[in-house]
Amino acid sequence: MVNKFKRFAGWLLLFSFVNMCSETSDDEIYITQSTFCQQTHLTDVNDRVLDGLATDEPTLTGNVEKQKATTENRFANPISEVEIQHKIGNAVPKSTKYKEKWTVNLFENWRQQRNERFGNTGGIIDVNIVHKSLKVMSDEELYRSLALFVCEVRKANGSKYPPNTLHGMLASIQHYLKGKKRIVRLFKDDKFSFLRDALDAMMKESSSVGLGLTKKQCEVITLDEEQQLWSKGVLGDSSPQQLLDTRVYLFGIHFAVRGVSEHRRLRAENSQIVGEKDKRTGLEYLEYREDISKTNAGGLKDDIKIRGKITRAYKNKADKKRCIVRLYNKYINLW
Repeated sequence: MVNKFKRFAGWLLLFSFVNMCSETSDDEIYITQSTFCQQTHLTDVNDRVLDGLATDEPTLTGNVEKQKATTENRFANPISEVEIQHKIGNAVPKSTKYKEKWTVNLFENWRQQRNERFGNTGGIIDVNIVHKSLKVMSDEELYRSLALFVCEVRKANGSKYPPNTLHGMLASIQHYLKGKKRIVRLFKDDKFSFLRDALDAMMKESSSVGLGLTKKQCEVITLDEEQQLWSKGVLGDSSPQQLLDTRVYLFGIHFAVRGVSEHRRLRAENSQIVGEKDKRTGLEYLEYREDISKTNAGGLKDDIKIRGKITRAYKNKADKKRCIVRLYNKYINLW
């Protein structure tokens, strides 16, 4: 009876899946999904559905020994909890680790200097000494000390930090404490309302004098400047380094691949970049399909419904020397 129910459920899921595929008609917007549905055979879908519903019980007609051998090689080698912690650590962006370390060091420097200055006053002025480090403070000590910190912290030249930097400092400290197995919600819990009020006051104070209003941006490369890059040999394909530099530049222009980490994540195997030919015009092109990005790493906290960008770069028939398709193929063939 159980096996009959499994077969019925499997066919029901299969029927729903086929109906979804047949209803998809917008090939340009849903090109990946539509192509997948058209190329999927009925027997393949049936196998996958039944595999998902199957249990570890051997079938009456199957080869028990063969199933056992397959099961033994199915999973990865056992790992330890230390290895899991290592994977968790590797999943944290390097920029986050850097900001966290920088903020904690800044807090400790502030705490040390503050205590030294208070000691020199002989207790004449009413200033609290911050005795403990972040990881051993109670919640009350934490919100009081951090409130003092955001009000007193300054740059090396004595100027105030922009509002976003102050907010980021507290976010980094919260992340640091999480890594120490201590969960605090500095921006949500009522117990830290005094700290949030102090942060709000300092952010408004910094904004009132124009701090953080101007964002640093790279200057645009003009067409004349780009022409000089090609004519002076900065860009081209006459040497391996020159070809690499050209690939990085063109990928940034055509695919909006910006940061160093995005370039380093590009793969040769199961690549995000594929060469295709336009069926209508016959032109060759490269298509970049983003899988993860700086704002969407594909984890639990990321929205899996958000699709990565898909951009195309067509063959440059007018100037073969600067053709991204030719240069990319040459780069791949040199591997």
